Amino acid sequence: MGILQAFSLQSRHSGALCLSSLCCLLLVWTLGGDAAPIWRELETGLCLFAPQQMENAAGIDIVRIDPALFRFSLHGVNMKEPTPHSLSAWAEQNELVMAINASMYLPDQSTSTGYLRYGDHVNNPRINSKFGAFFVAEPDTPDLAQAAILDRECDPWEERLPHYMLVAQNYRLIDTDGKILWLPGGPEHSIAAVGQDRQGHILFIHCRVPMTGEAFASSLLHMPLALRSLMYVEGGSQASMLVRSTTFSRLWIGQSSVPFLYPPESGTTLPNIIGVRRRAAP
Repeated sequence: MGILQAFSLQSRHSGALCLSSLCCLLLVWTLGGDAAPIWRELETGLCLFAPQQMENAAGIDIVRIDPALFRFSLHGVNMKEPTPHSLSAWAEQNELVMAINASMYLPDQSTSTGYLRYGDHVNNPRINSKFGAFFVAEPDTPDLAQAAILDRECDPWEERLPHYMLVAQNYRLIDTDGKILWLPGGPEHSIAAVGQDRQGHILFIHCRVPMTGEAFASSLLHMPLALRSLMYVEGGSQASMLVRSTTFSRLWIGQSSVPFLYPPESGTTLPNIIGVRRRAAP
């Protein structure tokens, strides 16, 4: 039940108190304060935010991941795995807690549109000059963040990329100054995205309701997420996100851009995905 609905049930005699409390709660929500009851903890270090009651936020679901407690990996088509799988199949096969698209891909159904590497396996060795963000994870030195999004305009990405096990390059949607980089207009479609907040958490985001990239980014900036950066990883029916936590399981799949064409319940097959596993206890 939403905040407004809950307050509407209060007695008329306590109307002034309810109004005051409502204003305080909405202020905390707007400012993104820690007291706002907007995150549902699925397990330690993994939280779900489903802002369905917020304006222009219908169909957007967000999972916040603590890189100190979860590790990231790349799973994709290669010599050992010659065929793509659905997100559910990738997750089941690799015992993943979460998964999302790694990137868009070329017509060969395997090669990423941007630079994509996991350890010694290089899916695409070319840095795409049009893509301004790199998702990186699992560094070889403890002084680097365990996972982050590097912005080509302000981060020393050339120096840092070689130190990370996982590197996935994609379009920037929002830069570190909070500027939306997707131009207004264009097609409306479902969207999968990966973000980073200013506390260092990684955000996996799925928007099922078709909207433009600019509208999607604008909606996120109006939420109390403290976004540092955001990158687009896929759109349309291929846009997918999965959670397989101890208390909650769900698969999100995008809508097709073709009317009346629905993807299978397990989602479309994907050549490359980012997976999430729990870190082993020290």
